[in-house]
Amino acid sequence: MDVSASSHTDQTAAAGATSARGLSRVHLIVLLAMLGVVAALAWTTWSARALMLTFVPQVNALMQTRVAVTEAHLWLEEIVSGDAGEEPRQVRELIGEARWHLQAMRQGGERGLQVVLPVEDGKLRDDIARAMSLLAAFEQLAFRRIDAARAAEAADAGAPSLSAVLPASDAEADAAGDMASAPAGATPPGDAGGDAQAPAAAGFAAGSDLDQRFDEAFAEYIAATLRIEDDLNAVKSAALTRFLRTQLTLMAAIVLLFAWILWMLWRKEASDRDAHVRTLQASLARLSQSQRELERQNALRGAVVDITAALQGLESDDAMARALLAAVSERCGVAAGIVWSCRAGAGLARLAARALTAERLDQHHLAEGEGLAGRAAQSQQLIALDVPQDYFPVGSALGSAPAPHLLVVPLLHDRATVAVMELAFLQPPGDFVRELLDTVAPALAVRLHTATLRSQGAPA
Repeated sequence: MDVSASSHTDQTAAAGATSARGLSRVHLIVLLAMLGVVAALAWTTWSARALMLTFVPQVNALMQTRVAVTEAHLWLEEIVSGDAGEEPRQVRELIGEARWHLQAMRQGGERGLQVVLPVEDGKLRDDIARAMSLLAAFEQLAFRRIDAARAAEAADAGAPSLSAVLPASDAEADAAGDMASAPAGATPPGDAGGDAQAPAAAGFAAGSDLDQRFDEAFAEYIAATLRIEDDLNAVKSAALTRFLRTQLTLMAAIVLLFAWILWMLWRKEASDRDAHVRTLQASLARLSQSQRELERQNALRGAVVDITAALQGLESDDAMARALLAAVSERCGVAAGIVWSCRAGAGLARLAARALTAERLDQHHLAEGEGLAGRAAQSQQLIALDVPQDYFPVGSALGSAPAPHLLVVPLLHDRATVAVMELAFLQPPGDFVRELLDTVAPALAVRLHTATLRSQGAPA
């Protein structure tokens, strides 16, 4: 029992260690899954921030350049209409504001807290470059209108023209450099009629050629910015689509990952439950086996005590043999039997018989080595075999029946065969019967030997 308990404790400890290792693996998987989810969330946040920092400033810059040019157009109309409170410098500043935003979209720029990243799409960059050329033409035509508007006033007052008073804009300086290096007879940008040197006093009026060209330049610039807006929205939509696809892929991966983790946890729980059930079943089986073994040992000890007690107080060897056959038959299920006494040089003499047929009752002696009993007496080994149906018939007043299963047990004392029990069974004898006979045989041999000596008058 102590060995069984120790084995049970060891197996329980081993099962606990296995469960702990499995739990550690599950914890590691969950930890890696959490790290993967955190990494996916971090990537998502970074990607969303990158999209926001890329497209929001670019959209704002495009809006600002359109608003600035529109305001410059309005300021110009006020100045041309004769509003003395408006300054041409404001027009130039607004056009410069529009130019800075376009350059920032194309090349990147930073001003104060405003940071604009450059566009990466090639078509967008080409559209922005064309819009910058249109803005330069618009700026040149705008100040030509201002010069034309102030020319009449300057002629009356004898004042110089506005272009001589205001510093040249960047676009005008570039245009002047281009004209200096251009071949003779070249026409400056936006000047198809050659009226840049001396605009007519009426060239700035509404409906004039200069006014129409100015409005066309403004419309072309606004149309160019709208095209840029469409292209920028297309690029932004493509980027957002890629972002959303990636988001959906990550979400699906996370869902599958957690589904796999739940399946792993369920499988581990089922495995632990099955292992616990198997451990309990094994413990119950060991307990049942131990109980059966204890019952068998108790039954064996009880049978030994009963057989030994049945021989108490008997003096003669034949009486003791009859009591022995009765006790063994009751405890072992013997159908028929004979007890032979062995005397050196005299063969075997029958001491007792049980349930024999009439023809078998006449046999009282066996020569040495005769029959199975003689062989067992010589070999001093238990003989167990199945015999023919008519070998050992069992008889009673009601009839007879074959007992085909035979055990021949020699009883040994001081290395000599004292007696032989020849036992017949209707059913094959089990291990309990053999163990009982092996256990009780030495004590029976001593008692029969003592009884035989007493019957012969020899000192025990």
